[in-house]
Amino acid sequence: MTTQVQAASSNQAEMIIATISKEQAGFREVFKTQKAFDKFKSNFRLMTVKNPDILGDLILPNGEFKTKEGKQSLFMSLFQAAHDGLVIDGKRSALVLFNQNQEDINGKKVKIKTVQYFPMVLGIREKVYEFTGMLLEAQIVYSNDYFEWEQGDNPKLIHKPSLELDDTAKPLAVYAVARKDGQVVDRVVMRIAEINKITRSSKSGFKQEWDKAANRYKTDATGNPVGEVVGIWKDHWEEMAKKTAIRRLAKQLPLVEEVESIIESVDQYYQDTPRKNVTQLNDPSQDNKSRPTSFISATEKTDPEDENRQINKSGISCPITGEYLEPPITHEEAAEAVESGLSVAELRDIPKP
Repeated sequence: MTTQVQAASSNQAEMIIATISKEQAGFREVFKTQKAFDKFKSNFRLMTVKNPDILGDLILPNGEFKTKEGKQSLFMSLFQAAHDGLVIDGKRSALVLFNQNQEDINGKKVKIKTVQYFPMVLGIREKVYEFTGMLLEAQIVYSNDYFEWEQGDNPKLIHKPSLELDDTAKPLAVYAVARKDGQVVDRVVMRIAEINKITRSSKSGFKQEWDKAANRYKTDATGNPVGEVVGIWKDHWEEMAKKTAIRRLAKQLPLVEEVESIIESVDQYYQDTPRKNVTQLNDPSQDNKSRPTSFISATEKTDPEDENRQINKSGISCPITGEYLEPPITHEEAAEAVESGLSVAELRDIPKP
């Protein structure tokens, strides 16, 4: 990492901080104290120095954002982290870059960069303890560990991790336990097959192969999708596996609204729950009390390049036909269309495995 790159990232970070500081009425109000606000900004500065590519992929050297979508996704991610009370330090939460496929006005397929807010296990654990007094623990069981799991009237877990370093040891299960005042409140155990099934169902974590001859997605003899693990699930498998178990456990616990909002942020990385569209900042159907208009206004200034893309606030156009659909086309569906050569409408008509 060169000093020049660090300096550019630092300047870009200061520009972002200046923007959110100026919009105090919309952004500052989610923090209980000025000290908390200052801590949030300080951690954001440090994160951008350690990971300069995040802002470098979104912002031009002259300080302008490359795309409106990138700008909106960054500000919305910052707001979501602030709303959840998690600093963006790579330990409690992080910003993750995503490629988004789109079609410009000339019909040319282009990829743009956006970011998503990513709550991490440590951040979730800290917030659960802060608001409920419960301690959450998640661990992965490997093939060289000692593990006992009993259900029934007297459920029991015993896990003794192996002290031997064995690169050939395979993960067998993931579990999460909630404790309060030294007593177990609840627990979940997920076999590795369950984790793998969730991974394959995640559009952000699994790239399923397309069978052009059969005009459908490939599956194996047992009906499971055929493809490769990509993105967050590939780069941070242990974090995602533990978070999957915590997510399952959290849905069984009596949680407060502040913690539930964090779990909802995690849900966007899974296929079985609705995904949040971080680019739709001014959706009139949303409650303006949870997203102050003065903060949103900072993200609505468009760049000249935005006129060269066909974007609709209720979704995006199909990269194959250029049409808009109801329900709105998601970015994941657009990416699948580009990869398969089929329109989104055609993809929606194909039965999912």
